Amino acid sequence: MKHVFIVNPTSGKGYAKKLIPVISKICTHENINYIIEITKYPGHATEIAKNYSLEENVRFYAVGGDGTLNEVLNGMLYSSCSLAVIPAGSGNDFIKTVYSPLTIDKLIMDLINGETKLINIGKINNKHFINISSIGIDAEITYNAKIFKKNPLIPSKLSYLFSIFTTLIKYSSYNLEIYIDDIHIKDKILLIAIGNGKYYGGGMKVLPNANPFNNNFDICVVKSMSKLNILRLFPVLIKGNHERLKDYVTFYKGSNIQIHSKENVKINVDGEIFENTDIKFEIVEKKVNFVFINS
Repeated sequence: MKHVFIVNPTSGKGYAKKLIPVISKICTHENINYIIEITKYPGHATEIAKNYSLEENVRFYAVGGDGTLNEVLNGMLYSSCSLAVIPAGSGNDFIKTVYSPLTIDKLIMDLINGETKLINIGKINNKHFINISSIGIDAEITYNAKIFKKNPLIPSKLSYLFSIFTTLIKYSSYNLEIYIDDIHIKDKILLIAIGNGKYYGGGMKVLPNANPFNNNFDICVVKSMSKLNILRLFPVLIKGNHERLKDYVTFYKGSNIQIHSKENVKINVDGEIFENTDIKFEIVEKKVNFVFINS
């Protein structure tokens, strides 16, 4: 097997780059066939993964954050290759659903020797995602948090918190029309999160019952509320207890979701942001050989 480590050197404010000698040492000691590829620009991880996925028996390691993982996923999709994650970004949310906390050395060793299982992924318009996609205030917060993460004076773990307060100052909810299979919702929406993973935004447990093996998305819809109530929402959401806010929060399951807006809305896809007015979500069942570990 060929082991291809795709490293985003800017992830975690340079932490991913520092893992290169650790990876080399372990791979050399274990006498495995490995290559380390360092990304040079946005989208480069997708190009690298696409080129290597033409070969057989390749295991990819996304060394970075959720954005790097998403790029590698979109490059190796529909191939026979397998996918693993070495968390080195500021959020690292998807692995919180699938891996237990380990030291980085043990994690790398366990991933090299790990077994694979087929998991589901999501498709939004023409882009695929592995964790969570969302629309609304959280996408706006994610967009602003990326700006804070570039500031060397602000710790990465606090960038999301800073972004919450700055976004609240000017944010207003969207009028959305939502179709979840046969369910129709038309309302003013603060946020909607759709995904296979439980966490986003650096550890916020927005979809507490999500499972990448289920053949449905977990969906959380939060109706518009006052800014004071929004501030009350986030501490509850972090712990995954927001289902008790029944006046505002509703959970659904579904495999086909369509969302329409009269104005462009920001859409968060595994931490990356784009804009659109018409969005379609679909489950793509058991298409990725994901590396699991026994920990």
